[in-house]
Amino acid sequence: MSVITGSRELPVAVRCGEVSLSEAVTAVDDAEQRLLALHDSVHVPAHPDTEWVDDWLHRAHLSYWAAVGIGSAP
Repeated sequence: MSVITGSRELPVAVRCGEVSLSEAVTAVDDAEQRLLALHDSVHVPAHPDTEWVDDWLHRAHLSYWAAVGIGSAP
């Protein structure tokens, strides 16, 4: 298989006909196996931690406006 490193290069190479069908199928199969392994190895909570996200967004907002000279960061 040709060496294609980025996440965009392979789809572009496939679209341009630079990758054989067997290489493309192998790449898709490999990606599927990596996704399945990640799915089985990572615990994802049933619900997002919205309190943490809201707090982070608030801090990011204050930090940005403090950096541009409007308001103050905590």
